[in-house]
Amino acid sequence: DHSTRFLLRSMVTDSERRPLEQFMFVSLELGKLPSDTDLVPRQSELLATTAAPPDELELRGAPLWSVTEPPPGFSLSSARRPRNGVAGTEHLVYSDGLANVSIYVEPRDAKDEEKTTVAGRGTLNVYTTVDGEWRFTVLGDVPVLTVSTIARSIGRSVKDAAETHQAPTDVP
Repeated sequence: DHSTRFLLRSMVTDSERRPLEQFMFVSLELGKLPSDTDLVPRQSELLATTAAPPDELELRGAPLWSVTEPPPGFSLSSARRPRNGVAGTEHLVYSDGLANVSIYVEPRDAKDEEKTTVAGRGTLNVYTTVDGEWRFTVLGDVPVLTVSTIARSIGRSVKDAAETHQAPTDVP
């Protein structure tokens, strides 16, 4: 709105300017203070917080896997492994401060074909690929170019996981 400078509509588009998501006010009353009940969320999911699943443990030391060439601004913000997982299985989170990208590294299932799968819905994009004995799944509310760039640059951080993995902590 030009007179109040309130953002009334926002749209996320892809590289070809096609809309992916759109937010807008359909009704807005200016100049009226909200009541206490107006400030209470009406949907319980709005109160949800995110935390590591109880079956994951924070890694101490460097993770076994890393992104060798992350997109500009992205860096490792979290590294976890399943409590009872196979050595080398990890859940990494890279962030640029605004968006988070999760990377799941897990042993390849014998049925997995050596192919790459790309899927998206709205702003969420998922890129899955198999390389040797490992399957890599990268997902986030970021452009498909970001998840594919990250997936193509995942590599082992070190030759021997025992060199960097210390006893895990129970920090969620």
